[in-house]
Amino acid sequence: MAIQLQCNIQRGDFHLQLQTEIAGRGTTAIVGPSGSGKTSVLRILAGLDQQPDCEVAANGNVWQNAERWLPSHQRQIGYVFQEANLFPHLSVAENIAFSKLSTNAELEALAKQFGIQALLRRKPATLSGGEKQRVAIARALAAKPQYLLMDEPLNGLDEKSKRELLPYLQVLHQQLEIPLIYVSHSVSEVAQLADRVMVLENGKLQAHDDAATALTDPNLSLAHSVDAGALLDAQVIAVDAEQQLAHMSTAAGTLYSPVTTLNTGQSLRLHIAARDVSLSLSQHSDSSINNILPATIASISDEDESQLLLQLTVGEAKLLARITRHSAQRLDLSVGRSVYAQIKAVAIF
Repeated sequence: MAIQLQCNIQRGDFHLQLQTEIAGRGTTAIVGPSGSGKTSVLRILAGLDQQPDCEVAANGNVWQNAERWLPSHQRQIGYVFQEANLFPHLSVAENIAFSKLSTNAELEALAKQFGIQALLRRKPATLSGGEKQRVAIARALAAKPQYLLMDEPLNGLDEKSKRELLPYLQVLHQQLEIPLIYVSHSVSEVAQLADRVMVLENGKLQAHDDAATALTDPNLSLAHSVDAGALLDAQVIAVDAEQQLAHMSTAAGTLYSPVTTLNTGQSLRLHIAARDVSLSLSQHSDSSINNILPATIASISDEDESQLLLQLTVGEAKLLARITRHSAQRLDLSVGRSVYAQIKAVAIF
């Protein structure tokens, strides 16, 4: 179910030029600044833009090339736009059923999955932004697509609606058996949802890698964003009820966090923000910081006139640390130097 994509499109000053293969399982995020070509790629995959200079094939089936173009309804895709685009005159149930859902049982299952059972008789005008997007996702899945495409579904929502919708996207990422291609400009969303990342800049593919690698590569824009950080897979190995502390095993070492709602054996992913990692030259025992891990400085990059970005090798993982130039000079930091990475327990999650 992998998708092969090759494009060479010139639109005025914009040139979309890339060749890649999108994995046939899991979530692939397409990221980059505004105008980099993210939505253009998604619309080409969906068949919404007929581009003769693009070749798209899915699982060996040619969707389009210079001689052939398969319309959207024949590509077996579900598409979720930035706006929910629900039919205002139809109820929630009717909007979902519009995608040719075959049985009431399937409607009820989707409604339960997205927590919209109580909304089925309501009209879109009475829904919040987050509720509308949940209905839009349910409608896209109701058509039983082979591929699900999402174009910044959290964009334009207020923070409350984003917090409301994100857990459903996380569950979708964990349970979805078809490929999800997710356009975003948010590092936080990518860290929570993506397995792989395509980085676009000015219409060119800068990288296509696993999420953990892409997020910590100092040569990519993701590592220099406000929310830059590392992605770690973690497993809860113990929960200390007395200390109210969860112990988690990661590739960087054991980490501690004051989250006691977790269960021993539970797997999760952690986003360790670069701004939450500090450095020391020795391991302090008289510190309030619980997570102190031996590390080696792998690279040092300029952030701005006052700050630097350090990529650290910590165990078998990579972390990022954003520090001031003053601190780097005071500690005489350089590539290859051994340090200790310090992460406040309350900063995890």
